[in-house]
Amino acid sequence: MRKASSLTLTLALLISALAPFNLIRTASAKTIIVPDAYSTIQEAINRANEGDTVFVKSGTYFENVTASKAIFLKGETPVSPTINGGITVTASDVTIDSFTLVGSDAWNELAIFSYGVQVMSRQYTTSAASISNCVFKGWTVAIAVNDGDGNKIINNTISNTSVGIDVGGSDNIISNNNIQARGGGILLGGQYSSNNLIFRNKISAEVGIAVNWFNFNNQIFENTILGCTTGVHLGAYPEGYGPCSNNKIFHNNFIDNTQQAYVGEGSTNSWDNGYPSGGNYWSDYTGVDSDGDGIGDVPRVIAPRNKDNYPLMAPLIITKNGYKVVDFTNSFRDNSGNLLYANPSSFRLTFPNGTTSPPLQVGAYQIPIGITVLHSVVWQGTDIKPEETFTFNSLNGSPSINCRVYSLTINPKFYDNNGAAVKPTSWTIKFPNGTTIIVSSMVTYNQTQTGWYSIINILLNGVNIETNELTRLVSDQIWTAECTAYIPPVLVYSVESNSIITELAFNETEKAISFIASGPDGTGGYAVIRIGKNLADKVEDVTVYLDGKPLEYTLNSTDYAWVLTINYTHSSHKIVITLTKQIQPPEPFPATLLIATVALIAIIGIVMQVYFKNRSRRVKS
Repeated sequence: MRKASSLTLTLALLISALAPFNLIRTASAKTIIVPDAYSTIQEAINRANEGDTVFVKSGTYFENVTASKAIFLKGETPVSPTINGGITVTASDVTIDSFTLVGSDAWNELAIFSYGVQVMSRQYTTSAASISNCVFKGWTVAIAVNDGDGNKIINNTISNTSVGIDVGGSDNIISNNNIQARGGGILLGGQYSSNNLIFRNKISAEVGIAVNWFNFNNQIFENTILGCTTGVHLGAYPEGYGPCSNNKIFHNNFIDNTQQAYVGEGSTNSWDNGYPSGGNYWSDYTGVDSDGDGIGDVPRVIAPRNKDNYPLMAPLIITKNGYKVVDFTNSFRDNSGNLLYANPSSFRLTFPNGTTSPPLQVGAYQIPIGITVLHSVVWQGTDIKPEETFTFNSLNGSPSINCRVYSLTINPKFYDNNGAAVKPTSWTIKFPNGTTIIVSSMVTYNQTQTGWYSIINILLNGVNIETNELTRLVSDQIWTAECTAYIPPVLVYSVESNSIITELAFNETEKAISFIASGPDGTGGYAVIRIGKNLADKVEDVTVYLDGKPLEYTLNSTDYAWVLTINYTHSSHKIVITLTKQIQPPEPFPATLLIATVALIAIIGIVMQVYFKNRSRRVKS
């Protein structure tokens, strides 16, 4: 019952997915018609807003066009308008459909390049352009994508050019194009271009498909490559050196090429889709098929570490009609083949005609026969890549889809700076995307993020201790990080001495440390007192008293403590260390001075008394 309802719900999604790729337009988008509204295509583009359609009627237009905003540039059919000039795309989300572009391939004559459609680099655009149903004649490069991602080049016809399609970047789709070129048919000419899909193209050129060095994880399938000097060239082009690895080439027809395939030194690639799906058809293959399964008994060796294990005995017939029901309910697995403990939140499929579905939920779907590619999987909020391409022309039921999900077990060990093992309260783990979590024991994660993980903080005895222990996750692994850091003393104060220390105490009210230091009379004594800075913020507030008298000390400092060193001569001394600023009491009035003062006052009194008596007698007489 669940599958039936799922099919009903999802068929509508697939119908929309199989429609030609177009921009999603807002209700306010409008259509501008050329030449009715404006005589030139460029003026119509200049007047258009983001998301508008510029509809061009059949006819010939002599101009070079720049698409500087997200528009749908649509030519009238069935007779497409002709532009004697090229189109330059400097904005994202531009769609170009149904035009004939005519140029002058002046490369050999004037040593300049000309482009039919040029999608500018990431400096100008985030790409995501669509170029479909166009005819290109007379260009140096018919379609050029300068280091862009997510572009779609579908169902174009290219002739009388030096290079058909030249793409740099990742996640591009190049499908159902018919190319005749004097140089390269399809070039992945940049470097570090990955996850590009090149399929269902028909190519005749000097080099059919060339993938430059350091390009990886690209898939080339269901292409017919015939009459070329070199069918597929993997490695630096045209020099022929440099590795080009981890690409998958299968279900292609290599027919009457002088050199069917060339692989640069040091490259390792896959040339088949396993058994019984098979590899490629090679017109020069001389092996036999003794069991009649349509696959040659002997692998076709292309280069060291590059061989087609299951060469096809007859050219592949690419079927364009028919559907199969595929159920994705129990399909998604980790890289070890175990079912993910939670289904993906969505996934996308790229169909044989090059269109990509909207996000799909796990369930059963009717899939068109041919090579359908799992384009992306969203799992736990992360876009993860599948490890395989799936052939749905013979598959019913539930496929098994391994995704790049890894298990990371983190089991750290912690030591103090003396090498003694300690057990922190917790520690913080930082993930490659910058997020952090706090953990307190060994933990295992299913991770989609390959890259650097680190332990950045340890909490021990209430103190945060910074660290930076790193590991790089590239497969399933157990990370036993060993972190060594300065661990502060557990006590907030301590005393180290050659004296006998007794009555060590801390007076919380008076903020004072006190102890008795004893030793053989007349010998030298010392004490080293470590005081946590959380007890004494300012060292100038600290005073040391020996038997009630201030005593000088030497001072050192660590990250967490003041270190005071005092020296004295042994007997038995009471040492008090006050940690707050002391208010000095007034000095007592000295007794001798008091007696002298009283005596002076008495003498002054006697003298004054004698003086007044004598004066009184003189007055009477």
